[in-house]
Amino acid sequence: MGLLNLFTKTRDSIKQKKSYDDPPILESEAKYYQPDEYYTDTVTLPILGSNGKYITKKVVTFDERKKTCKPSRNGLYVAEILLLHYCSYGTYPHPKNGYPGFWWFEYGIRDIGSVLTSLENRKFIRFASANESLPNLTVPELKELLSEFDLSKSGKKSDLIKRIQDNINTDTLESKISERKYILTAFGKQELKENEYVPYMHKHKKKTIEGSSLGPEFNVWAVNKKINVNNTSNWRQIVDEMEEKIG
Repeated sequence: MGLLNLFTKTRDSIKQKKSYDDPPILESEAKYYQPDEYYTDTVTLPILGSNGKYITKKVVTFDERKKTCKPSRNGLYVAEILLLHYCSYGTYPHPKNGYPGFWWFEYGIRDIGSVLTSLENRKFIRFASANESLPNLTVPELKELLSEFDLSKSGKKSDLIKRIQDNINTDTLESKISERKYILTAFGKQELKENEYVPYMHKHKKKTIEGSSLGPEFNVWAVNKKINVNNTSNWRQIVDEMEEKIG
């Protein structure tokens, strides 16, 4: 079982008691999160220790992580950079299936919305316009919009989008598409480009558990310690060298 799959498991597989104290998630946002009891302060890993019992890993909160993680040259920490990566898909905030558990268990973020707002305030992301939001709509949603204005519903998705853009004025379109997603600003795109090691290591199949005594560490935190945040151009060389050591 990969680490990424581990941290998207259901709450039934997590047995430890919650001991941290975070402000409650807004009621309007709650449906995009698991229940409070899901966010425990430790998680049991599917790895047996020397005592024959499964290893328990403590969750390192985002605030705690800031004390040991090096920020990028623009002041972003690993978890924030990874959020930029997910915003580049055009699915945040309010992803269809909710926020995955790895945001808490791997990166220590409970309230994703507040971090997204912080990134928006610092000009790394912004809400897409109605026109920019069209590609994120489903074909049935696009056809419903076309039908409302008695426009043809034939053709591929790209045809539907172009027909809407050509026939529905911007102000009207703004009033019809209420659910907006974040997209990266030019500043955000540059930040993500400079720190590509973060999403790369997040999905790496060979990444190891932090603090493991089974050999050299190979994860985003280990790479972060080695990288020069003011010049990350050699990040791939650093990662390849670290991967070679773990065999």
